[in-house]
Formats: sequence, structure tokens, C-alpha cells
Amino acid sequence: IHQEYRTNEGELYIRHFANNEWSEWELLNPRTVQNLTQNGWKKLPSGLILQWGYVNNEQGYEHSRRYNFNISFTQNCFGVFITSIDDLKELGHHYANNRHEANYVVSATVKNVNANSFEGWIDDNSGSCEFYWFAIGQ
Repeated sequence: IHQEYRTNEGELYIRHFANNEWSEWELLNPRTVQNLTQNGWKKLPSGLILQWGYVNNEQGYEHSRRYNFNISFTQNCFGVFITSIDDLKELGHHYANNRHEANYVVSATVKNVNANSFEGWIDDNSGSCEFYWFAIGQ
């Protein structure tokens, strides 16, 4: 005979009945460890780690910079994805007007990824950059 108990947070506990007494509660699936902020992370029971963040800094045209993850991956990072959130009015307005171009593309690239950090390369022609990033690993 055994009993199971699941908490509101999703943790599952179990205990067994033997020799006319119940055993201590045993945690079967630990709750995920997380930091749910704008620059946060979540460790899943499987060992998978999800991380995300927001960057707003002075960087300059066609420059790269190294960004640290919120926490280090214990084994490796499977991938990093960045999305520029700069708009034409803020970043490319002068460049686009001088070239008489209707569309100005802000380019964002990731390279040199390791368990602790990644290099973000932004081509925005403005001297600054803003972007969101998301990383997955173990």
C-alpha cells in the first residue's frame, strides 16, 4: 500500500505502509528551480535549462560583444536565439533617409557560444542596441 500527495507547485510525494507503519514522505519529482524575471532562467527536473534576457546597451555599428548567461549551463548550451527590438525611428532613421531606403533591417547574429556566455553581433548603424535573447541547454 502507498499514498501519493501532489502539492500546488506540482511536487509529487509518496510514502509506503509496511510493518504497521507509514514511511517518511519521499519527494519523487523535485520542483523546478527558477528565477522568473526579465533576465531569468528555469531548470527543469530533466536537467534541461531555459534562460532568457533583455539587453539595452551602447554597442556601435557592426560590433560584437560577449554576454554572460544568467546562470552557467552545467554541460553545454544547445542554442541561443536573439531578436532585435530596435525600430526604424530609433536606430535606422538617419541611415535609411540618407540612402532613400524604405526599409532598414537590423541584423542580429549569435556566435562563439559556450556554457557561460555568447557573443551577440548587432548591425544597426546607430551606436546602440536593444534585443531579447533566449537560450536552451543542459
